[in-house]
Amino acid sequence: MSRKKFTDYEVLEKVFSGELELNELTDHQREKHDRVRSVHALLMKFQSNSKIVKKLRSLYKISQSQVYRDIAMTEALYGSIRKSNKEYNRMRSEQMALETYRIALKDKDTRGMAAANRNFNEATGINIEDPDLPFERLETQPNIVVVPDNILELMAAKLGAGPVRWEEAKPERLADPEGFIEHEEIEEDGVTGTDQ
Repeated sequence: MSRKKFTDYEVLEKVFSGELELNELTDHQREKHDRVRSVHALLMKFQSNSKIVKKLRSLYKISQSQVYRDIAMTEALYGSIRKSNKEYNRMRSEQMALETYRIALKDKDTRGMAAANRNFNEATGINIEDPDLPFERLETQPNIVVVPDNILELMAAKLGAGPVRWEEAKPERLADPEGFIEHEEIEEDGVTGTDQ
């Protein structure tokens, strides 16, 4: 019975997801883990690839091509950190705004503090109205109005006669002399309504 041998990438995925503990790794896998974590830390500080290569070659005594493979693996594991990871960029913007605020506060620079606050608001999106508010999600429901045929005929006759002066309209003429308009009962959820 042969056991499946996991690639370094698969092993690191299992470590980062909590399926494996560091003490379960081989020496080679532990070093790979440490290198990937180092690359990630440097990418988080927006270090260029050339600086990362120089640093890792010095720390781990590995080839330039191996460092580039480590960078590619790190970006695959963490997402493309510098390019398309929107959440990372938002988090980084928040950190920079907080750091700017801290420096401005230390220097008692109220303009700098206000600018940092604006940047923080933009990074977090708290300056935009929340689209998830309950009232924003309510959809307007259509009102269905049923007009009896005799009233429709009277309205059409009125409109055909020229401009309508609503202040002179006498609603009692539109209704049936007995005050009852023919209607159809509509069942809604099994309940029959009545207009009488």
